[in-house]
Amino acid sequence: GMAAIGAPLAGIAGITKLIRVGSEFQSEMSNVKAFVKGTESELQKLSDTAEGLGASTAFTASDAAKAMAEMGKAGLSANQILGASEGVLTLAAAGDIEMAEAATIGTQLSYAAASASAFGMDLGETSGIISTLATTLGEDKAGTAFRSMMTSLQAPTAGAAAQLESLGISLTDSA
Repeated sequence: GMAAIGAPLAGIAGITKLIRVGSEFQSEMSNVKAFVKGTESELQKLSDTAEGLGASTAFTASDAAKAMAEMGKAGLSANQILGASEGVLTLAAAGDIEMAEAATIGTQLSYAAASASAFGMDLGETSGIISTLATTLGEDKAGTAFRSMMTSLQAPTAGAAAQLESLGISLTDSA
């Protein structure tokens, strides 16, 4: 008799969880729509992409939608978010961080990428520095602070060059 009662209760619990997960995803997609300017078609592609990432990775569709909302807050367009989603997922998996945090780092990388490349830094080094800067300066300023630091090192003022030299650091222009 107990088994006959337990099976329907387990089914109800599963349905309740499914409804909660679906509701959470819809809530996150509402956030995406609030921050991302795009056509209905582009927003539907974002939703489909988030669901696809949720089905094919260790992340949920809600995680992907949170990341998309973070990218939207940073000013990325729907198409830019579609293009960046795979990279954000890779960064999140490699750094063992949540997708929303990876999205924030990913948008800050857009400010820092050229400077990091000029110094021969890889993605891991650059994202590590940006993460460290974000803890003290704030996530919205980390990428530009990194770019500013690298630019200062590329063309140091006379005073900065003297300070670097006193530390035994020599910078030369290969050109």
